Amino acid sequence: MVCLSIAGSIIAGAHYYAVDLPQQNAVTTPENYTPAEIKVECRNICNDNHERCGTMCSKDATNEMEWHTCRMQCDTVFYLCNIDCDLK
Repeated sequence: MVCLSIAGSIIAGAHYYAVDLPQQNAVTTPENYTPAEIKVECRNICNDNHERCGTMCSKDATNEMEWHTCRMQCDTVFYLCNIDCDLK
């Protein structure tokens, strides 16, 4: 049993290095997708999520304080999302 598990591990490792790893390293981003386009797409996602978050605040808040707290959290996540887009 031990010999079988050792042999299986060796074969699995060889398969990983021979087949899986080269395929993972061969994956690249499309050449026609510029960094500026990536940032625009990222910011669009941030804007959509911020809008959805604000809608949820309006639906879920039971008083003005909850609404302001929720909106502040939405704004913080939106701000951090845009910073993340700038780093791409």
